[in-house]
Amino acid sequence: MVLEELAELGDHALALVDALGHDDDLAEVGVGELRHGRQKRGEPAPMYEVLAILVSFRGPGSGYNGCDELNVDNLTLIIYQRSIIRQGMERALSTTSASTRKRRGEGYTRRDEILLAAKELFLREGYQATTIRRIADVVGVSAPALYLYFKDKDAILIALCDQTFGALIELMDSMEADPLAPVARLRRCGATYIRFALEHPREYWLTFMSGNTPQEIKKRGHKPETIDPNEPGAQGAIAFARFMGIFRDIEQSGLALHFPVETTTELAWMSLHGLVAAIINNPEFPWTKRDALIEGMLDMVVRGAVKMP
Repeated sequence: MVLEELAELGDHALALVDALGHDDDLAEVGVGELRHGRQKRGEPAPMYEVLAILVSFRGPGSGYNGCDELNVDNLTLIIYQRSIIRQGMERALSTTSASTRKRRGEGYTRRDEILLAAKELFLREGYQATTIRRIADVVGVSAPALYLYFKDKDAILIALCDQTFGALIELMDSMEADPLAPVARLRRCGATYIRFALEHPREYWLTFMSGNTPQEIKKRGHKPETIDPNEPGAQGAIAFARFMGIFRDIEQSGLALHFPVETTTELAWMSLHGLVAAIINNPEFPWTKRDALIEGMLDMVVRGAVKMP
């Protein structure tokens, strides 16, 4: 929505950028004036932070070289660059030339740029419609240069899925710090999964709901005999193994499951995923209170999986 509204501003946005240069303080003043003007006309105004980002990116070596670059594709990268600089990095990433070469040790940054651009294109234009050349154009490299980082489009999608699973695994591992009983851990893990998905709907949709699972992952499955954590695409199997470990712990605590551990784990995931998918796909539907739905689903998962005394 921010990008569309920025486009609606048209000449107003460009004039503001040109007039204020790259002074952050002036940017805040100008953005405030623009906000006030639009609010007086009764128009929505959620994109002023984006304008401040663009203003602050004027100037030599900034990564933003003028009005001809004010478009959806490199606005995504501009925002990404701004976030890196605010984290204390001294170098502004350059995306202005297809012939730009990274210095030694900078390859990881280029890889991140590729993943960021690919994710936005997959979500906006569709996985099948997005080509390697299209991704390369957005990042500002040649297609052959992009192949130095990823062998094909499937490899890019696998890396994006690994990012999502990696973030989920970190949350699951953080639960280990609390000494909870196995059934309580199951509820905590289920709640963590649901809330993670609803807080990251775009990443969740791309990973689980886009229908573009690479053949390599389909053949391997989600519970291989051995898992190499460094192998591309392994993070999903690691997350499933973490979840399955909870049901093993429940059995070892003396409680019985209604089904074998692997089947129980799959059924529990299917239940959680069903709730998440319904909400993500139909956010405007008049569901009952979300917290009640989440707690009710957790109750159903526990009772459906564990033979309680």
